[in-house]
Parts: sequence; C-alpha cells; structure tokens
Amino acid sequence: MATSYITSGNGETISTTDGGVTWTADSRPPVTTYIQAVACSSALNCIAVGINSSYLGAVLSSNNGGATWTNETIASNIGTLDSISCAAASECTAVGIDSAGNGLSISTSDGGATWVTDTTPPGLGNIPAVSCVSSTDCMSLGEGGYFWDVLSTYLSTGTPNVPTAVNASAQGSDAALSWGPPVSDGGSSVTGYVINESINGVAQTPVTVSYLTFSYQFTGYSPGTKVVFSVSSINSQGTGSASQTVGVSFPFSSGTYVPISPVRVCDTRTGATDPATYAGDTLVTGNESISIPISGVAGDNVQSNATAIVANITAVNPSMNGYLTVYPQGYPKPATSSLNFVANEYAIANMVVIPLGAGGGITITNFMGNVDVLVDIQGYMAPQSPGNTSGLFNPVSPFRVVDTRVGATDPATYQGQTFSPGQARTFLMAGATGGTSIIPASGVGAVVINVTVTNTSSDGFVSVSPNPITSAPTFSDINFMANESIPNRVIVPLNANGTISVYVNKSADIIINVSGWFTSATTGATGDRYFPVVPTRIADTRTNSGYQDANQHLVGNVGPGLGPFDQVEGANINNDGVPSNAGALLLNVTVTNTTTYGFLTLWPSSTNAPNSSDLNWTPAETIPNAVVVPVSSSGYVSVAANSACDFVVDASGFFAP
Repeated sequence: MATSYITSGNGETISTTDGGVTWTADSRPPVTTYIQAVACSSALNCIAVGINSSYLGAVLSSNNGGATWTNETIASNIGTLDSISCAAASECTAVGIDSAGNGLSISTSDGGATWVTDTTPPGLGNIPAVSCVSSTDCMSLGEGGYFWDVLSTYLSTGTPNVPTAVNASAQGSDAALSWGPPVSDGGSSVTGYVINESINGVAQTPVTVSYLTFSYQFTGYSPGTKVVFSVSSINSQGTGSASQTVGVSFPFSSGTYVPISPVRVCDTRTGATDPATYAGDTLVTGNESISIPISGVAGDNVQSNATAIVANITAVNPSMNGYLTVYPQGYPKPATSSLNFVANEYAIANMVVIPLGAGGGITITNFMGNVDVLVDIQGYMAPQSPGNTSGLFNPVSPFRVVDTRVGATDPATYQGQTFSPGQARTFLMAGATGGTSIIPASGVGAVVINVTVTNTSSDGFVSVSPNPITSAPTFSDINFMANESIPNRVIVPLNANGTISVYVNKSADIIINVSGWFTSATTGATGDRYFPVVPTRIADTRTNSGYQDANQHLVGNVGPGLGPFDQVEGANINNDGVPSNAGALLLNVTVTNTTTYGFLTLWPSSTNAPNSSDLNWTPAETIPNAVVVPVSSSGYVSVAANSACDFVVDASGFFAP
C-alpha cells in the first residue's frame, strides 16, 4: 500500500508516494515565507502551518496530497505557528506564539476550514510542539520563564469528560450518590458538577454542586419509587456529557397473601350491574385511563392495609389490536403491557399482581381503540403481622396435575374427561406430586396454578374457585374463542378438603400445572414474603429492542418438544428493584411474532425443563400470561418454545425471605 509523506522548508513542500524512495516538488503555497510543520490525516488531506509573507502565522490546507494549497483564515494576532497535530481527519490543534509573545493554541473541528483560539495557561512563552490523541487530550511543551513546562490537556479546550465511578445506593428512604473527577477536564479546570435526577420516569430540576463535592444525599423517597441519576462535569467551556445512569429502587412494603372469594370490582360494559359503578365507562381513545380505588372499599373484601392486589383483568370486544397497562394509581405509566388483545376478540384475560398507589387504587390505561374492562379480585397482599405464618410462598418446579385431553399420559388420571357445557368439577390439590415437586397434604392455604383451556367448541369462559360451583359464576378466569388454546395464571385458595372447583360454560379440555403454594395459618410454617415492584420491562428478544436478550429470537424445534433455550436475568435489571436474594419472580410474559401453533415454558436455569407450559398460542397471535417461576442460585430463569417466536418479560414483583 503506497504511503504519502510531505516535508517542508522555506515555503516549499515535497511529497512521496513510495515511502521516501522518490520525492516530487509540489506547488509553492501562496503568500507563505516559511512552513514549520505539516500533518496529514490521509494520503491526500494535509494541513501545514508556518509564517506568511507579513511574518504572521499561516495555515494552509491541501486535499490532493500537496499538489495545490489553500490559505485558511485565522486570527490576525498570531505571530507564528510551529507545530500541528491532528487526532482525526477533521480535528487538529496548532501551537506557537501570538504577536505579543505569548504562547498560543488554535484548533479546528472541520478539517481546517475554521479555527478557534484555545485557552492556554498564563505566563507562557512560545509553545513549539504539540501531540494530540483526541480533540480534548493533548500534550505539549511550553516555555515558562527560564524553564520548559510540559502542558497536558490545556490545548484544544473543550468540555470535561464524564465523572468517574458514579454510584448510587439506597439508605432507608434516602439515596446516596457519589462520583469521582473526570479523567480529563477538557483543558479547563472543572468548576462544578450537575446532578440529573429522574423519579419514576419524570425528570426533576438538576442540582449543581461545587467542584470540591463528590457526593450528595437525596432524601424522603416514598415506597415504590424508582430513581435514576447521572452526573456531568462543568468547566469554562460548558457542561460535559452525562455519565452512565445509575438507579435506586425503593420497594413497596412486603406482604403475605390473603385469599378472598373472587369479587368483581369493575365492569365498564354498558348496562353492567355487578357492579354498576363503572357501567358505560368504555375506554374509547388511545391512552385513556380509568382509576379504581380498591383497599377499604365496601364490598371488595380488601382491607385498608393491603399493599397489592391479585386480580384478573379482562379486555372485552376491543375494536383494534392493542394492550392494557395496569399500574399503581398516582404513578407514571410504565413502559410495560399487562394484557394484549386483537381487534374484535370476544374477550381475553390475564392475572396481575399490582401494588396499590394513591388512595389504595390502581390505574388501567388503554393503548388505542375502544375496549371494555373487567376487574375481578382474587386476593391481596398485606404486611405480615407478628406471629402470623399464613400467606408465605413456597415455589415448586412446575408439574402437571390435570389434563382432560384424550390420550393424556402426564397424568393419565383425567384423560378423555372433556368438560361438557356448563360442567363444574372438583380436583384435589393437597398432596399432589410431580417429579421432585410436592404440594403438602396439609398446611396449604392456596395454590398457584396455570390453567389452560384447549379444544374449545365456541366462545366461552372458565372460572376457578375454592368452593364447589353449583351454578354459572359471576366472575371468570379465562375467556376463550372457538378452536383456541389459551392459558391464565390463577391463585386459588383450597377448601377444607384440599380441593378446587373448575367450571367451564362450553365444551373444552382443561390442563392444570402447579408452580407453588401459600401457607395456611399453621404454626411454624415457613416460606417467602411477596415484594411488589412497579412493573418494569427486563427482557425483549425482538430486533433492536434495547432490552436484555434483544435479537435472541427463540427458534423452536423441528420435532416435538422445546427448542434451544434462552436465559433471562431477573435481579437488578433496568432498575427493576429485584434483589439478588429473590427466590422466585412474578413476571408478565408476552409472546409475539408467532408463525405456527406453539407453547412456551419458563423454569429455573439450574434445573431441567419441566413437562408443562406457561403460554400457548395460535399462528400470528400476541398473547400474555402471568408467570411465577423460581430463579436459579445465580438469578436466572430459562425460557424455551417449541416453535419460533419472540418474548417480552415485565417484572411485577418477587418472593424473598
């Protein structure tokens, strides 16, 4: 590869393209008496500095390897320029002396077309040499009195680099922020720092502190608050870029599960009577919201000390493809989804566990189009009282306890026992086993199950209750259409016999997988408490999503069973508030970009995949489901599907001691 060099002297330049074996005299630069130095960023682009015929500093540029030169405009007070260095094709710094005998530096960021005078230390004489590795980082030799001084980053002045070692931590209801000085001050001393604060996604007024300050305490955050900080350095040239953000989460109060008989608290359909409170309040525009007070409201059985609710959210007759987002009342809407639906769908439901916000309420926001909303409460989380051991969670590796399909073998107990229209049946949960997983025969207050309805004959619904269902219930856990397979997570108490009751109003098969259980009021019972968080997106395999696992599309399997798995880390992702000691996660998992029928399963990464499913779908369907899954000791869960798809994971809470 040919290399071009240019040398200079007495206003002449010569160039070579063969490494110096032969040289060619270039055209004489105009109005130039002496050329002191030249820098080339390529074989064609060069900048030379020196003295013009008026014995003032001169800058010349060539874009053809020195064949011709252009005299550039610079300040009129420059005496001579002795050295030039280019860190990039467009970024160069030249040094020398001004007409008053003071050291001088000028710089360009556009390849020499325009030049600005930089700030140099006072008391310097001539600056005869410079070398730059970036637009702000240069080394030079300057004459200071009787001595030569080495100058570092005084030349080519710019804004400072980002502060170093930025860190934030929670201290009770306060946040402690700390940082260190930037690696480079940009050529001008740092005069202060700007702290940017965002609370639950809302930017706050920046705080400016002294250049001697390297820590700051923010106080008085409420439970459920997510705070993000960044820090920028300031000098005479302005404010530098912000540091990488650091976050702190202040969790809601932990709680234990309190089961209640299912009760409907919202129905926006016109003419609704149970209850009639929101009848006719259909969500009819994009980003329209409805807020629903929950705790302490007469008739819903949720006590005033509740910190979160377990509810089934149903979207009815949507006019467009879209989704609902459920979050604590009074909080900004998070960038998550709770329930996805397609246009003209009969109805679709999903379980959510949502912290209660202002006034003990929740808010539901519609993405677009018209949709009616139903809310059925199944239980709530409340602070654990001294000596009370009920409502503590114990996760198990998921296993199947019911499968009514013809030919079912795992288990075969109910194979071929398809539900008839309007039929209710009772299933024993206490004492159920699968592999190494066991639901105790006693001391169980409620179970966490994934109920899938399949082989459906027409539009219908499924209801799950602790007590025998003798007539069509007024609540639902799953809504389905003809020829559909659709799941939903259900937390259901056990009755005194350790059983649950399942009702289906149309002919269909039912599959039930168990993923955990809650303790009853048994002395000495153990388990984990629940910690709700503001819903936070932690993974999204879609192309360029910007989240964990972006572009990691699941490819499925060419044969039966799951394909290659992906791993999702749950703790401390996107400031989700999940700690490293979490034993299990409560997630909302959405599958999208599907092409064929399929199913998806989540399990702790330290174990083998179970013979169960968490989501089922039809071609081209986007569908969500709540998932309660234990995490491995390293904080990961595995995700796999039997057909190609993308998945999105939103964290809603976690279980921990």
